[in-house]
Amino acid sequence: MKNGIKSVLVLTSICLITTLLVALTNHFTAPVIEKNKADAANQSLVQVLTGAKEFDKLEKPADAPESVQDIYMETSGLGFAVTVSVTSSYSKSPLLYTVGVSNEGVITGIVITNYGETKDFGKDTYPQTYVGMDSALNGAELVSGVTYSSAAFRQGIEDVFAVLIKMDLIQAGEKSEEQKIKELLDKLIPGALNDSGTGSFKDFTVPDWGAAGYEASNGTGYILVSKDGTVYTVNPFGKAKAYDTEGKDITDTAQNLTDAAGAVPNLSREKENADTKALKKLAGDTSAFTAAVIDTVSTVTNAFVIDNEGERLYGFVCRPIGYNNGVMTVYGVLDEDGKIKEIKISEIILYSQYYDDYELDEEAYTEGLKGKDGSTLSEEDTLISGATISGNAVNKALKDMFGAYEAITKGGNGN
Repeated sequence: MKNGIKSVLVLTSICLITTLLVALTNHFTAPVIEKNKADAANQSLVQVLTGAKEFDKLEKPADAPESVQDIYMETSGLGFAVTVSVTSSYSKSPLLYTVGVSNEGVITGIVITNYGETKDFGKDTYPQTYVGMDSALNGAELVSGVTYSSAAFRQGIEDVFAVLIKMDLIQAGEKSEEQKIKELLDKLIPGALNDSGTGSFKDFTVPDWGAAGYEASNGTGYILVSKDGTVYTVNPFGKAKAYDTEGKDITDTAQNLTDAAGAVPNLSREKENADTKALKKLAGDTSAFTAAVIDTVSTVTNAFVIDNEGERLYGFVCRPIGYNNGVMTVYGVLDEDGKIKEIKISEIILYSQYYDDYELDEEAYTEGLKGKDGSTLSEEDTLISGATISGNAVNKALKDMFGAYEAITKGGNGN
């Protein structure tokens, strides 16, 4: 008995000493690590502005983006240096860098001070492609295969320019008409966006009156640009809207809406048979389907009002972008109150996103979503541990599904 008590006391003492040593180590090393990061950031200031010697730290606007850490002005008038901290939606690892901007609003240099990503986007080469650009970022491209990290990096650059322009330290650069239109793709077809906020599109052949055309890779809509500069969106249900190159909605005064809608395939009707077949497995083989039309643009690519032996149901098909820009398909049947009655998610596990021994109980996952509606669904409900991108895609699809239900039943806008 005494030996047992002695062993417990010894083991407890060892644990306490180990814990104390770890705490002491963290106490002394944490400040060193932070100081090293700070020193790297300070050294980077002179590296991004050739000839710089001294800097004055400026007060950052209260509403500045979180990515912008500190803003410095070179005392001899060479320009500005801004320290940035961003994280990608993929790894959540910190990416720290410093951007130099001349008084003319042109990037003079970029230095990476901390790169925690497991996949390298070319930290020694990619940032240098931005040198010489102004706030228009004309020609800035993401890195194929590392889009999440490169998109986060680019967003940090955009935030730097936004803050400097707002502080009246530099003037904004002029964007070309082509660039404005390409940036509109992501804004006007939100259903085509991946988790990093970047859309996936391919060129689409337009009629004689058109200048350019784009098709969302997941079938969530088209964009057609007329020769007079009008930008048309056409959703999977054949509903067209019109915008100017600044993104202002001019549908009420635009011409050729019918021509724009007729120039692209009606994707919802093309997939009606296949989508109905898939939804009948959830709603019941005897269910009667009536096709519905949604005005808005989202991940919803098909919608139906369902009569299941006197029970009113609503069926939806959503195709969000998942991991590695793969297209997922979410089939949902909502009850009369807009609650999830049945749901099926195809392609939920995509590519090599997960560990080799990773397993997901899909049945338990979907069962946990049943009964949820637009007011009760949370990110925790759709979260997939170790697969946040797929979980976020499901969350986005379900929110769009609830919006479409509101549009059909209550005349809402479907957003």
